[in-house]
This record gives sequence, structure tokens and C-alpha cells, in this order.
Amino acid sequence: GKLYWKWEKRIVYPYFDQNNYPKYFIYRLIDDEPDFNPNAKYMKQIKTEYVQEIPFGLNSIYGSKEKPLIITEGLTDSISVAQANYPVLSPITVKIKKEHVERMINYCKRFETVVVINDNEEFKKNKNGEFENTGLKGSIDTLKVLIKHNINCFIGIIQNPKKLEKIDLDDYLKPDLTNVNDEDINAAIEKSLDLLEEKLKKLVQNSTFGLDFLTDTVNEKSSQKELLEIIDVLPKDDFITQEEVLRKLAKKRKITFETIKKIYAQHQSKKLLKEQKRERIEIKKEKEKNQKKKML
Repeated sequence: GKLYWKWEKRIVYPYFDQNNYPKYFIYRLIDDEPDFNPNAKYMKQIKTEYVQEIPFGLNSIYGSKEKPLIITEGLTDSISVAQANYPVLSPITVKIKKEHVERMINYCKRFETVVVINDNEEFKKNKNGEFENTGLKGSIDTLKVLIKHNINCFIGIIQNPKKLEKIDLDDYLKPDLTNVNDEDINAAIEKSLDLLEEKLKKLVQNSTFGLDFLTDTVNEKSSQKELLEIIDVLPKDDFITQEEVLRKLAKKRKITFETIKKIYAQHQSKKLLKEQKRERIEIKKEKEKNQKKKML
């Protein structure tokens, strides 16, 4: 068969660490000149003992902490955010992977505020026949992770006045330089970078507090499952926030505060039983492992 270089027709993006050293690479498809695997938009470097994936944008978060940290889903989105002089991290997908949660939370804790801004897409039917906005769903999933870990987080929604099928952060921030001649290009680019920062600043200012956004999705037709998904992320030791959110949920769902308190208590009890069961299983496994070692 024909042999050729795997990354010949792809844009190579390095992941820089806090010291600006490249530690990982990802390879993006060129849309108008696809390679041998046109269905894979991104292809990642193979991970080994010495090569591990780090969050994209890590080199941008070790400067000023005065601005909020932006979490967004795409590579080019992240690059545009960095050009706007904002710290940014991206999981290069719509939500944070389970195996990356602890590390991402540690980075988020460096900042007073985190703003999640994903793509704004048309609502489409998923495999269950339900209509959903993939970018928004990813933002909500990320919010839940951040709230659960006591991160002061907000959600930014990109405006889409032209009713495009999808608009991402890079599209929103991108300057229009189509009518700029060669002589004026440098001045136009410098001016566009200022506009870039101003547009992102406005988007951040208009963002909604994470818990408020989640509770505002509830109405009198919301299922108990939907209530529990919000209840599940409430900070364990913040009793004031717990009561505020439970009261708001009760009002939105049109049930009494006592009813939702009961739902919350039952849910916490079930969670505790599950955790205790998991601990017993882990202890049993550890004992069996030690017994096998003794037999050897």
C-alpha cells in the first residue's frame, strides 16, 4: 500500500506549558484540502509515559489574575481569547473530561471568576429524539463541575443576530479585514486587536452567574430528575447557598420549600449510601489483593 506522512495536510498546533515550552501537539484538518482521514477534524499526538496531554492555553494563565479565566471549547476560540489578552483554558471539546477534572479545577482556583463560553448552535435532535444545543449542553455540564467544586463561575452566551447554524467565539471575535488594502493592513490589525478585547469584555460583562442560569432553566413542568441534576452540584458546606437555591427551585417548580427540602435530604441520603457501598467494595478489594500477596 501507499505510505505517506500522517500529518502532511494538517495544521499543527502546539500545547505550551506555563514556561512556554511545547509539551503536546494536535493536528487539525484543512477544510478545503482534507487528508486521508477527512472525518477526523482533529488528530492528537500519541500519549506515552513521557508525553501527556495538558490543557490548551496553559501558558496564558500565568500572567495577570485581574481578568476572569475563560473556558471555551475550540482551539481557534482559545487563540482569539488569548489575542484579546484574557487567560484561557480549553479541553478542546464541549466539556471537561472526567480524567482532567481535578487538574482543571486546580487551575480555575487561581482566579476569582471563571466564564464558560461555548459555541451557540441551532437546536438539533439527538439520538434520543430530543432537541438540544450541543454547545449549550457542554457549557451546562462544565458549569455543574465548576459549581460542585466551589468555583465562582458564569456562562457567556454568544449573540447570533444573523441566525447562523453555528457561531463560535472565534467567529464572534474575528475582525472583518476583507476591504483593507495592503498598505493599511498593519494598522487595521492593531486596531482589530483592541476591538477584540472590547468585544470579549462586553461578552464577559453580560455573562450570567452559573447557579442562576441553571435554576432559570427550571419551570413547573421540570422533572424531579432535572431538579436533582441541579441539587447534586450544590456546594456541600455552603448552607446559605443551598437554602437560596432550594427556595428558588421550589418557586420555579411551584412546590413548597418543605417538599424540595425533603427531595434534597433523600437525595443526599442515597448519595451517602452509595459512597459507603463503594468504600466497602474498595476495602474488600484491597484485602483480597493483600491476601494474594501473602500467598505468593
